[in-house]
Amino acid sequence: MSHWSTGPEIMISTKRMDSSFGNNAANRVEESYGDAKNLRLRYPQAACGFVYGLRSTCWDQSPDKAAWLVDLLTKLGREDDAYHAVALIVPQYGGDLSGPDPGDDAPADEPAITDAEPEPSLPFDEVEQQLLDLPRVKLRHDLVTSDLDPARFFRIVLDRVLDNTPVDYHRRARELRGA
Repeated sequence: MSHWSTGPEIMISTKRMDSSFGNNAANRVEESYGDAKNLRLRYPQAACGFVYGLRSTCWDQSPDKAAWLVDLLTKLGREDDAYHAVALIVPQYGGDLSGPDPGDDAPADEPAITDAEPEPSLPFDEVEQQLLDLPRVKLRHDLVTSDLDPARFFRIVLDRVLDNTPVDYHRRARELRGA
């Protein structure tokens, strides 16, 4: 959301960690604090949020690190001069689809996700097939605390923008919020 007279009204910083949990966790959190301070100083009226993606295998490989990160992210969302809201997203993908709520029937031996990008000249049906061949991704809501819930995150960010802007800005968003 933005308006020509105000500039950006929502700024969301993102980070993700899929491996090397013990080595990278402290760096990702430190970076997020710096991002928050910079964003808030530059645009004090904007709603600032932070979304962190942490692969579900962290809870299996480094449960203490997972608990530590959840605690830090929760505290980051409570600091007055940091982010207004923080969310945690926990993807489970590849051969890692076991766990609570196994509602899908994805094969356990799906191919691993790669960083390879499709060539731009591929026909549409080939691209569609490549997308269908990607491993399924499921979000592990059971590992996310209520303080880091994405629905709560969006509610806080949108309420902040609508509360900070004149009533004639973002009319459709205001209508939807009232519904």
